[in-house]
Amino acid sequence: MIKIFDFFDSFIKYITFISASLLFIMMLNVGLDVFLRYVSGRPLPLTLELVSYYYMVGITFIPLALVERHDGHIAVDLVVQFFPDLIQRLIKAVMSILGAGLFALMAWMTLKDALSKWDIGEYVMGDYSLPIWPASFALPLGFILFALVLFLKGVLQLSGHKIPVVKESSEKFMMQENA
Repeated sequence: MIKIFDFFDSFIKYITFISASLLFIMMLNVGLDVFLRYVSGRPLPLTLELVSYYYMVGITFIPLALVERHDGHIAVDLVVQFFPDLIQRLIKAVMSILGAGLFALMAWMTLKDALSKWDIGEYVMGDYSLPIWPASFALPLGFILFALVLFLKGVLQLSGHKIPVVKESSEKFMMQENA
């Protein structure tokens, strides 16, 4: 089971690279748009549409699994922290599996929506026509990866195994970089 988690960690890192790339491309696109707007008085076409329909969607939904893997989502344990370790682990496991079910359902619903948008060839019209249906597949991708991480964490907790620690963290990387 731990080997599955290790493989999944690698897969999540590679998928999240797409999100990081979108962030970098968005930065270049917006920077160029601002530069052209002030230098030539004409903005870069489709910047608003690309940021709204592509970049932000990918940046927001694709890394959900990586954030969960790093325990980066908000957790409130005001009461649970006082329970015995076994009860805490059981509650976390059940909540992880329930969360996995919820996000799997969200993946299914957004996949149906994405397929519908693909079917009709959804696009946005402005000065230029831009197909926007491809970006709608980022939601089910992000949700299903998030559901898989939650499910694996829940199963490991129920079976009494410790959840493997993520091998590298951004905080450790930043500390090494600043040293």
